[in-house]
Amino acid sequence: MKKILFTLLAISLFGCSSDDNSDHVGSIIGKWNFSTQKITTNGVLINEGPYVGNEPGCEPDFIEFNEDHTAVAGDYSENCELEAISSIYTLDRNILDLSYGPVDNMEFRIVTANETTLVLKSTSQNNGITFVREAKFLKAQ
Repeated sequence: MKKILFTLLAISLFGCSSDDNSDHVGSIIGKWNFSTQKITTNGVLINEGPYVGNEPGCEPDFIEFNEDHTAVAGDYSENCELEAISSIYTLDRNILDLSYGPVDNMEFRIVTANETTLVLKSTSQNNGITFVREAKFLKAQ
């Protein structure tokens, strides 16, 4: 579970960019498997590729959004045992806020949400460095 939370935290850190004024996004309801990630620092691409947290021979790690505004992040160990953590979420136009407790909130801008693909993006700053993180999820079959 630590790798899923780390990935989500790495995507969000301090907040969300509002550089896309799109207010309309498709439904996020359903189960979404981690697919790829992209990270830039001060506009320079530093990492892009497949999500590396999936264990060989196991189901892919996922996040699932339910209609009652609960969510579950699922992480499969190297023994293919599922560890799941529950959260609640709010959705305001294209801003998604996940809450894992009183102090663990993560905020994302939804770049894409359609029948097959969910892309979450976050922009944060730390010590004068701007990090832009983007994670792509594919709808589970």
